[in-house]
Amino acid sequence: MLAAGNDNNSERKNECLRVIDAYLKPKCHPADSDAVCRVLSQHPFQRLKLQRKCAYFFEWPPEKTDEYTLPKIAERDLRRLANLRSTSSELGVDPPLQNVPVKCPVSRVVKQRKVQGTECFEVLWEGYDGLQTSIVPADLLESACPEKIAEFEEKTALGRKQNQRKPASKKPENRLAMAKIDLKLQNLLLDIESGSNTACSTSFSSKAAISEDRTTSTAVCLTKQDPHNAGCRAALSADTSQYEVIDLSSPSPVAQTHTVSRC
Repeated sequence: MLAAGNDNNSERKNECLRVIDAYLKPKCHPADSDAVCRVLSQHPFQRLKLQRKCAYFFEWPPEKTDEYTLPKIAERDLRRLANLRSTSSELGVDPPLQNVPVKCPVSRVVKQRKVQGTECFEVLWEGYDGLQTSIVPADLLESACPEKIAEFEEKTALGRKQNQRKPASKKPENRLAMAKIDLKLQNLLLDIESGSNTACSTSFSSKAAISEDRTTSTAVCLTKQDPHNAGCRAALSADTSQYEVIDLSSPSPVAQTHTVSRC
């Protein structure tokens, strides 16, 4: 029984080794070989059938199947375009991208990237429902549609120039605005100072007039207290309409103040 168990374990081990060897050293044609291109042209990609197979064997939803397969399908179409342009170039025919019979699946280059030390591009695909962007090798994109790389580099250079020009154009505007603000603040301070000086002079003159009135009134009252001075009494009765008479024997009246408005 021990021998039978050992045989089963060794058989399983050999199967695992064969699977690993098949994964590391696949016995198949390269993706850009003529045999693969010929088969792909004869048998187009059957998306729904592949989704059903993955759902049956792996229990994958259609979205997960598309996540794994659609980038490879798009890259396969891009590789087909690269082979077509390479063959045309060898025959001496190099038409522009818009005149190539096979439509370019790349809409534009989004960003330049580096994956595991390899130069790559993140591209935006066109015509693939469920796939927007993915990363492809730079050499593949260069051989298939170098015009897209040229457009991306031109756009990137233009954006850098605009970013360099913006700070230089903003500095004079900022300085001019700050100068205007400083001038307005200086004028405002001058207006406040001139208004304060005018208010102080007005208040001083008003206080002087009040002091003079009080002195005259006090003199009149002192004259009134003398019963033998009839002339003073006559003058007092004549100027009653002009002066305010205050009796020194009575409590001091409330001081009258003049309110001066400030600017």
